[in-house]
Amino acid sequence: MAQYRLLHYSSQTGDIDTRTIDCGAYTDHGCLTILARDANGGLRVRNPAGDWIAAPPMSGAFVINLNNQIERWTNSRFLTTPHRVINVSGRQRYSIPFFFDPNSDAEIPCLANCDAPGEAPRYEPVRGGPYLQSRFDAPFTYREEPGSPNSPG
Repeated sequence: MAQYRLLHYSSQTGDIDTRTIDCGAYTDHGCLTILARDANGGLRVRNPAGDWIAAPPMSGAFVINLNNQIERWTNSRFLTTPHRVINVSGRQRYSIPFFFDPNSDAEIPCLANCDAPGEAPRYEPVRGGPYLQSRFDAPFTYREEPGSPNSPG
């Protein structure tokens, strides 16, 4: 599965408060996210030490984020990239990320060479599409209320 998303971020001024920034910290749920860089900047990624690092503006370059399904496939050998956006460029920021994900029916098990002998996989196998849908639905608990259009019962 592949899709683009069109995003707009207004410029932030004054004191930056993580409760009011354009896009707070999150991870992408699929496999890979590819993002073309421009001169505006604003993307921050969290490194394994927990520090937020600005991805420097670089026209003609790409940022590749590893997402949740890569972490599952590799038994956490390769980790999901937490990121956020704080646009302090003084200009409007536009972003068109490209999301590359497995087929909806593809099974996402731990890859055979990603667990040590005797080590159990950290994650149960899931199917690509239902896993993505569950992650998209997670913030919207009202969807599971009886009688709602997406309710399982």
